Amino acid sequence: MILTLDFGNTFVKSAVFKDGVLKDRISFRAIDFVALEVFIQKHLPIERILICSVTSSPSRKWTQMLEKHARIEFLSPSTPLPFKIAYSPPSSLGMDRIASVAGARKIFPSSPLLIIDAGTCVKYNRVDAEGNFTGGAISPGLESRFLSLHKNTHLLPEINIPKSLVKVVGNNTTESIQSGVLNGLLFEVEGFIHHFLETEKAGKVVVTGGASPLLAAGLKNSIFASPNLVLVGLNEIFSTHTGDI
Repeated sequence: MILTLDFGNTFVKSAVFKDGVLKDRISFRAIDFVALEVFIQKHLPIERILICSVTSSPSRKWTQMLEKHARIEFLSPSTPLPFKIAYSPPSSLGMDRIASVAGARKIFPSSPLLIIDAGTCVKYNRVDAEGNFTGGAISPGLESRFLSLHKNTHLLPEINIPKSLVKVVGNNTTESIQSGVLNGLLFEVEGFIHHFLETEKAGKVVVTGGASPLLAAGLKNSIFASPNLVLVGLNEIFSTHTGDI
């Protein structure tokens, strides 16, 4: 089995692959060592551990636990990629953005792509038909938007992220905040998709990340939802590498 790990700002996502096929996955808070150990024990033996992190490298406690099971390989700016990066400088590009592009190109290898990763941040990634990652945009994610309203005002309460779509016109403060944040993000995403499809008629839109189910339910445009895109891309990047990176 190949174990992949995506260390995000809030959650860690992990999946196991066998012969390129995703067999099982888990998501847990970044401090929950026990959850990952139980997941690993379920799928032993592990041949390789592939890691993508948006923060600094995982703590020594993490690596010590993982090194007991297999060799660890980190996605880094020096890792050979199955696509070209036209981003300045390439070393400043988040590893999760790189992995999500690789995952999307595995699904749509010959299409222009807009990859939307909606997590703590919302990252918009553009890839042309020749496989050049040309850049994109970054904006606050749902949780960041809700917290910002509460922390930067005197009276607005802290509101949890809704579990389903909300109406546009809120009848009270809670509903108004939920609409402003969730529907505001939906309108933003729709705008990026519209701009992309205006310039790339044959383009494909792929949505991933923790907020992707909500976005997918509310988007009017035709999209492909892939919640495991970063993990799939991580496995794809390293699938041809058997030596040290």
